[in-house]
Amino acid sequence: MAWFTKIEVEVTPAELRIVTRSVLGRGRKFQRVPVRNTDERAISDKGEAWVPCVQALARVLSEMHMRNATLRLIVSDHFVRYGLLPWSENVVRDPERAALARFTFKQLFGNLSDDWEIALDEQSASQSSYAVAMDRPLLEALRELCKVHKLRLSSIVPVFVARYNEYRRRLRGRTYCVASVERGRLTLAFRGERGWFGVRSRRLHGSLPAELADGLRQETATLGVPNAGALFLIGPEELIRRAAAIPGWSVTRLGDDSLAPSAALAESSIGNSAEQRGQ
Repeated sequence: MAWFTKIEVEVTPAELRIVTRSVLGRGRKFQRVPVRNTDERAISDKGEAWVPCVQALARVLSEMHMRNATLRLIVSDHFVRYGLLPWSENVVRDPERAALARFTFKQLFGNLSDDWEIALDEQSASQSSYAVAMDRPLLEALRELCKVHKLRLSSIVPVFVARYNEYRRRLRGRTYCVASVERGRLTLAFRGERGWFGVRSRRLHGSLPAELADGLRQETATLGVPNAGALFLIGPEELIRRAAAIPGWSVTRLGDDSLAPSAALAESSIGNSAEQRGQ
């Protein structure tokens, strides 16, 4: 019965990765659905790049007939922007942090950020944190699909956030870098004892080993952190196996299992309202 069903969809520019499972534990189905009329070489940071993905998802949901099921959406970092929120004892309440996040994205991206919705990571005392932003029309389109197909939307989560939450118990070291790899996209997140140093997402144009080494060198120089240490590489096995060794870094490869979340871990969800903490 549909109300006993959970659907998880990873939305990428090239395909939808869909897991359907029963909450009673009586089966699990996985499928990959190509996104039509998508040229990976044409993927950009412009909002219209996600339109074919929403159209593909609409077709899939129409065919599934899963009314009243629970839907969790994981959105590719192609469609997400990240910003760092430094710790300040004068900015601790959520409305204040939301205002700081809005200002941060405005400084980074200008007027483009006016049409984005923002969610905040949880922030511990004396530690920096991050915020995520997505196009409001994208989020509105995804929410509307849930209404049309009578699905209960549990969350909309960026792929880096989903992966980090899935593996965070396995990340060790006083300081480390998490590299989240997708086809055509690399997100680098640097963390230390005082929280996040930075979360940067960038296009991948060539081979992963060379671009990962270049990205680490450029981003560590920008952030003023050592270009060496523990590196946790997360992504599809066929992609991350190409980066067996990165000079100066101790690499741990973690296969992408973002469609199998741990219920005990909080997520920075942007699914239900703008400028909120992940619940």
